[in-house]
Amino acid sequence: MMIDRFIQWAVKRAPHVQPVATFQGQPLFDRYEFLRHDEWPDSWVDKHKDKCGCPFCKVDDQRPFALPWWMPFNAFVHHWKLGPDTPESFHDHPRWSITVCLKGRIIERTPWGERLLRPGSVVVRSRKAIHAFEVPKDSGDVWTLFIVGRRRHRQNSFEVIPR
Repeated sequence: MMIDRFIQWAVKRAPHVQPVATFQGQPLFDRYEFLRHDEWPDSWVDKHKDKCGCPFCKVDDQRPFALPWWMPFNAFVHHWKLGPDTPESFHDHPRWSITVCLKGRIIERTPWGERLLRPGSVVVRSRKAIHAFEVPKDSGDVWTLFIVGRRRHRQNSFEVIPR
């Protein structure tokens, strides 16, 4: 009941729903940015690199939606739309992250194995962690809390080839 109230509060507090798609363009999840907008997108990094050639600009006010110095993290609620027949591609994140499974069940795959996340499961990842998610059949309505640090790198996708 408390989790349902938190999800309702976060959804209501978010200014808009941000649909997120897989690298192949299939619906992945709806993101609710209930604390503040996400930081600068990879498309901005690409344009900026063309202008000055630096790996990333250190001037905070040039980055769209940069987190202020007093807020070293952000948080989002994700409502998963990914079907069991369309698993997500392996990827990393441009910052450290924590995933908390709020409702439903979701499988996190890594190149080394997989684990089933149930309500209450918590996963802490470094920026370099490679993973992908898959929603199993009969998992119910899947909601996760995604907590992230400051964005310092771009996001990458990977193709994992078994040996």
